[in-house]
Amino acid sequence: MTFEQEWAAHKTEAANTASGADGGANLKTSDAVKGGAAKALIEHIGPGTQKAGCAADESSESAARAFKGWQTGVGLENAHEEWGRQVKNLRSRLAWEEHGLRAAKGDFRQINHEVRSRLAQLGADRPDSQQA
Repeated sequence: MTFEQEWAAHKTEAANTASGADGGANLKTSDAVKGGAAKALIEHIGPGTQKAGCAADESSESAARAFKGWQTGVGLENAHEEWGRQVKNLRSRLAWEEHGLRAAKGDFRQINHEVRSRLAQLGADRPDSQQA
């Protein structure tokens, strides 16, 4: 199978999945799921990340002090600094994801409200929906 054939097959499969043509579900969203994911980020994943990030602090600092003056000590200090940066980046990413989930939840609610309002207006404008 050539790359072009494989790519075309993937595109067809994706289009069928998105349209529900393959019997799969259409794109759906759930306020509860998004809210639950955001809550998990705040209550469990974020604090767990902070705890895991701090777990290496004391032992790394202790080892770096024990090897002070040696290249190993410098390497441990550099590795510990990089670890701290990575933990900070991960926590920022998690906060961003939590914000995105909450924003998406609000956006979908707003869109659903607008669609319901427009459909209600269309229903009220139909001649057979008015009473004589």
